[in-house]
Amino acid sequence: MLSETKHILSINSFTNENIEGIISRADHYRLCPQTDILKGKIIGNIFFEPSTRTHCSFQCAVHRCGGSTIDLQIEYSSTRKGESLEDTIQTMEQYCDALIIRHPTKGCMKVCADCTNIPVINAGDGCGEHPTQALLDLFTIQQYHNINLPLKIAICGDLRNSRTCHSLIQLLDRIYDQFEFYLISHENLALDDSFVRSLRNKCVYGSELSSVISMVDIIYMTRIQKERIQDECIIDKNICITNDMLNMAKSTTILMHPFPRNNELPKECDTNFRSKYFEQMKNGVYVRMALLEYCLYG
Repeated sequence: MLSETKHILSINSFTNENIEGIISRADHYRLCPQTDILKGKIIGNIFFEPSTRTHCSFQCAVHRCGGSTIDLQIEYSSTRKGESLEDTIQTMEQYCDALIIRHPTKGCMKVCADCTNIPVINAGDGCGEHPTQALLDLFTIQQYHNINLPLKIAICGDLRNSRTCHSLIQLLDRIYDQFEFYLISHENLALDDSFVRSLRNKCVYGSELSSVISMVDIIYMTRIQKERIQDECIIDKNICITNDMLNMAKSTTILMHPFPRNNELPKECDTNFRSKYFEQMKNGVYVRMALLEYCLYG
């Protein structure tokens, strides 16, 4: 593997300076969402798991950067004939300048990166990480809050299995020292104790969003990861919000969700001025434009 290849496998793939630069470029693309920086480049999408927002926003980002994409249709690919992950990656390398990969196995992105000389971008590895989602979440938070001031964030739902939560918490904890994390979940869906002990910032466990909603600056809802849970008794034990609950929050509080949503976030919240999850989706395009620039030219 070429030593200068820039992979995005986890939040730890970035220095704080990298993150600052990517966020700055994302803000540039928010104001100027068209460029030809990827003209002549082909980006491969390899999604072994379903995706709407990550897949489509990366495609949109490539096209807004003047590039083109190849989508490997997994259900019609040679993986159905027993082709190994390594062979799939090395095959796609022959046709592409970078690869965006989603896979159900935690930690498999290193396997992908180790067998190719082109950038690999982690679009979600099982219950592991989702680093590009964390960056677009940070970008969204920064539009509404001064992250140099103390902030409180309630992260709610399936914290044990949610890769978006893992990456966002790691990112915020690493670059800021004035966050308070309120970890709101059913006890069987809580973050691993070892993960929490590794954090620098204050963490408070809870099981009731209503007990903290009036004091937090950010509410981050997540769905139950049904595809990763064997115990049927847990599947219906998510933390839910209602519009009436949301109206108990401060006027400056923002509500976020990485989607897809289930019953934890009713549509009645969509018109509440605190709800920013559709802006999150749009911000994903700008952040992923910046990430593609970083991988190929940064």
